[in-house]
Amino acid sequence: MRQAPEVLIGDQRFIDLYPNWQEICDYYEWAIEQEITSGATPRSYLADPQRFLNFFADHAARAELGISPDQVPDIVDYVFDEFFGLGLIRPWLEDPEVEDLILDSWKFLDVTRAGRKERVSPSPWSDDADVFRWMQRLLLQDGKQLSEYNPIENGQLSDGSRLIFLCPPVVPTCGFAIRKHRVERFQRDTYEASGVAPREFFQDLEGWVLSRQNLLVSGATGSGKTTLLNYAGALIPQEERVLVVEDTPELQIPHPRAYSMAAVVRGARGGRGEEKAITMQDLVRATLRMKPERIIVGEVRGAEAFDLLNAMNTGHDGGMSTLHSNSPADAMLRLESLAAPANPNMPTWALQDLIGVTVGVVIQMKQLPGSARRVVVEAAQIIHPAKLAERDQLEGCLELRADRIYVRPLWLWNNQQGRLVKINEPLPLAGQYFG
Repeated sequence: MRQAPEVLIGDQRFIDLYPNWQEICDYYEWAIEQEITSGATPRSYLADPQRFLNFFADHAARAELGISPDQVPDIVDYVFDEFFGLGLIRPWLEDPEVEDLILDSWKFLDVTRAGRKERVSPSPWSDDADVFRWMQRLLLQDGKQLSEYNPIENGQLSDGSRLIFLCPPVVPTCGFAIRKHRVERFQRDTYEASGVAPREFFQDLEGWVLSRQNLLVSGATGSGKTTLLNYAGALIPQEERVLVVEDTPELQIPHPRAYSMAAVVRGARGGRGEEKAITMQDLVRATLRMKPERIIVGEVRGAEAFDLLNAMNTGHDGGMSTLHSNSPADAMLRLESLAAPANPNMPTWALQDLIGVTVGVVIQMKQLPGSARRVVVEAAQIIHPAKLAERDQLEGCLELRADRIYVRPLWLWNNQQGRLVKINEPLPLAGQYFG
């Protein structure tokens, strides 16, 4: 059973004006299906709001639905949203405090608002099949679909929010997770005042960016990695050409010469799937032919890690990226595991050397438990002994890979004080100049 929109038209409730809402939607579901299966009109054509308005008005005039011509503007947007828009979840996606939505069963929708989880009751869906139909409608706009043969699908909503949809047999009931896209323009001053780190840390960060240190931002999902990368990108001198590579567009770097590229999955353009898939690895390689002065990769999660390391170590220093890990030391191990499959003939020691001489600083982000607050909990310098004048300089460093990778903490979170504290100055390294 579809739920009518909880909105007012004038001073009357929508459902009071249109008690036959279910009948109207059932009719248009049939009409859309007939139009598509006849081959006369592709679904992508009807997904255009103006074209759907013409389609809706034409059928409203011919069908006995009790919709007069002057009522068409009142109702068409809600019918369009039911089949081509966000539909039932629009109220939460339009709420600026909502961060994500998670559904593990049609009965339970969990919404994270201002860092706290809330369970929506009653559920917007009537059963598991209702959830499946809703997910299919959203995916079909990108030429994708769920089935028992393709039970996991990633995508992006029209507002930029990231999603993953799942259905049986990999899960017992249909479910999804939607990570909401930030719509407000990134502001440096607002971010500095948000409590993510002391002002002195931001001064150090600016020095690392201007001295062209290769930066990695590490942390869990939702820990604030992307936002910190936006801030760091804004510190790049405005005359430099910045190439941004992402799997799903999220970064909003306020830089006048930032040029963004996004990966494309096969069939993502809504056609028959003939177009070639463009991977993150393809894009990172393409940047090297586009005269970049900085390369920013939204997130490394696969073989593109090896290409990024090579790019950073072949004249394109000052690069930036994010990855998922628990600490700067873990980030180095994860980077190694991601890069190794891209060049299986490369000796392990050579890959470790490449990481040690390439990565400059790793910044660890964390969302504080039970809070919406995201903070920097550690920043560490990555050192390769070949860059040191004296090996005695390694005192106090974490030996991650003997004679290859050492980690020197620069800032650490103090639990007793509840703040980030500076504990070391970075070591001066050959060929690297810290601001």
